[in-house]
Order: sequence, then structure tokens, then C-alpha cells
Amino acid sequence: MMTHTLGPWILKEDETFYWIWNSTKKIVICHLLKENYPKSKEESLANALLLTASPRLLEACKGLLDYVEILIKERREIGLPDDHPDFEWPAVIEARAAIAATEGREE
Repeated sequence: MMTHTLGPWILKEDETFYWIWNSTKKIVICHLLKENYPKSKEESLANALLLTASPRLLEACKGLLDYVEILIKERREIGLPDDHPDFEWPAVIEARAAIAATEGREE
């Protein structure tokens, strides 16, 4: 399994770039050009904020999926069949796939 640089990540900027650093400011995760990339400074900032939040989002998704797995187990214990809609929520399926993608595997 691949691992990423641990968060939290922080966002800094200069005149030209948004810089995403690890929390110790010893590793640059990435940098984004501010102007006209991909369309505007606002879109570039939105992308930088999303990237900066990604370690927290990943951990939050994992925590929510852990909770969902407990709920699914409880529903199975009361006798719901495996093809019951409670076991295949689209958001849960997407979260599993997104987490798998961050780990370099397919779900």
C-alpha cells in the first residue's frame, strides 16, 4: 500500500504560486500557479484549498466508513439480506472507491 505525506498540510502563497507544505514546512507537496490556471486565480485557490484539506478529508472518510461498517454489521445481525439497499449506499460505494484510489488500488 502506498502512503502519502502525513497531514495536516498547510497552504502558503507568494506572488506567483500557492504552495502546499507538510506541517513542518520541510516538504513541498505541490505548488499551483495563481494566474490563469486552470481558468482563474479563484479556481486555482479553490484547487489549492481542496488539496490542502485532502489528508483531513481522507481520515474523515475512513472514520465515517468505519462507523458505516458497524451499522452494516448490526443490520446483518438482525437478519437483513445481503442485497438489502442499506448495504449499498451510493455515497458509501464512492467513499470506498475514493479511499482505494488514494492507496493505489481499485475497489
